[in-house]
Amino acid sequence: MFQLGNYGLALSHSFETGATSAFLHGWSLLTQTNHVTGAPMLSHTERIQELIKSSVSLWAHPLLIPLILLEEHKYRVESFVQQELSPKTTSLESRLGVTYSGRLAGGMPFGPADLRQLMGNEEDRISLTSLLNTTMTDSINLLGVLKWDLRYCQFLCRVQDQLQQFHPDVLTSLGREIKESIETSECAITSTSEFVDAMKQRLDLQLAVVCSLNTLP
Repeated sequence: MFQLGNYGLALSHSFETGATSAFLHGWSLLTQTNHVTGAPMLSHTERIQELIKSSVSLWAHPLLIPLILLEEHKYRVESFVQQELSPKTTSLESRLGVTYSGRLAGGMPFGPADLRQLMGNEEDRISLTSLLNTTMTDSINLLGVLKWDLRYCQFLCRVQDQLQQFHPDVLTSLGREIKESIETSECAITSTSEFVDAMKQRLDLQLAVVCSLNTLP
């Protein structure tokens, strides 16, 4: 998803010197503005640099930068869910007025006249349908991204195991910390994926409500 980032990484590592050379490429690396909302944001490069500076003890490990990219991507995903996807989902439930659980438990239920007025106003109906479809599409796309993140975690674990076999004397302590970080990220990504899937199910319910409203006499 372009809201989360659009860049790639090329990397080489010398086991003799412990030095890593990396090249990041992509049109969104230096972007300091959210393309959707227009709000200012910290660029990818700035946050990646901050993460590198805070991980001095792992500089000699070849998987540090790939792990930092995972952390940066995870951070963008969580921000997108908290700042955009979750508020939009709650807003849709509130506008339709037929859900009274969680944060909406204290709401006043709509009556048939209210529902007819909502669906009878063409501008409101189009706006609501557009927001619903856009939010559902974002949730579906995000679930695909999170599946990729989980596969990336598994890939990093496999590479770490291979590195450990070839260079046990160099990477034993560093590798343990790297693998623990990967596993922690994997747990967090799994939790986010389950949360997004639950939101998608809530959106499915709202879509069913819109479809049923169109059949009101």
